[in-house]
Amino acid sequence: MNKQEYLERLQECLKHKLPREEIEDIMRDYAEYFEEGRRQSQQDSQIAAKLGDPELVAQQLIEESQEQAEEKVHVGAEKKAPWSHAWGYVTDKVKDAKEKFDQWDKGEGSGASAAGSRAATEE
Repeated sequence: MNKQEYLERLQECLKHKLPREEIEDIMRDYAEYFEEGRRQSQQDSQIAAKLGDPELVAQQLIEESQEQAEEKVHVGAEKKAPWSHAWGYVTDKVKDAKEKFDQWDKGEGSGASAAGSRAATEE
């Protein structure tokens, strides 16, 4: 298999399964692999054999791309998590403070009874 045949088969296997820009990057990389092999006096058939079956290569590249996309989603979720965690913490603290204030306001809190005792003593 020569360079053109290899690249055409690879591109056909990647088409509609990866974004166009990603396919273009992959095609440039694999064209460069052929050019490098040629500079080392290798035949296209030798280079193609070393690279592996284009269908299998495409399948592996698609799987890697999907894993990277999932990783980005996971990392994106982790980046959001600290904010949501912090927001949850703040919300909990506000609820605690409101409960303590309500208890104090009703005379149920420890601070309220101490303040009430002082007020009663001062009268």
